[in-house]
Amino acid sequence: MMAACEALGEEIAGTDPALFSGPEAAVAVEVLARIEKCCAGLAVLLAARAAACGAHKGRGFSDPAVWWATASGVGAGAARADLVTAGRLESGCDATREAVLAGALSLAQAGEIARTEVAAPGSEDDLLDLAGRAGLASLRDEGLRRRVAAVDGEASRRRQRQ
Repeated sequence: MMAACEALGEEIAGTDPALFSGPEAAVAVEVLARIEKCCAGLAVLLAARAAACGAHKGRGFSDPAVWWATASGVGAGAARADLVTAGRLESGCDATREAVLAGALSLAQAGEIARTEVAAPGSEDDLLDLAGRAGLASLRDEGLRRRVAAVDGEASRRRQRQ
C-alpha cells in the first residue's frame, strides 16, 4: 500500500491542470475527491491505531492529538475531533466506517453520523442515506435534530419516573 500511495503522490505532483479539458477536469475532480475521502478516512483510523499503541511518543509527542494535528496539518481541536470520530467508527459505526473507506463519505460527514449514532442509537442508516443525497449542512441539521430529540426524550423519561 505504501508504494502505491507514494506513486500516486508522485503522479499527482507532476500533473498540470491546464492540460485537462473542462469535462476531463470534472471527472478528475470527482475521482480525486473520492480518493481523498478514502485516504483521509484511512489516515485517521491509522492515527488512532498509532495513538493507541503509543507511537506518537516515539515521534516526540506526549499528546496524540497534537501529533495528528502536526502530521495532518489541521488544528489541535480538529485533530482531537478526528480521533474521537475514528474511535466511534471502530466501536460500532461499521456501515459509516465502510462508507468512509470506500470514499463515499468525508470525515466531517462520518463525524456527524457517528456523533449522532452515539446520542441517538439507530440513526446511522438513515443518516448514511441522507449523506448520499444531501450536503453536509443538511446532515448536520438532521443530526442535531435527532440528538436534541434523544436528549429531550431522556429528560421526559426522567421526569416521568420522579
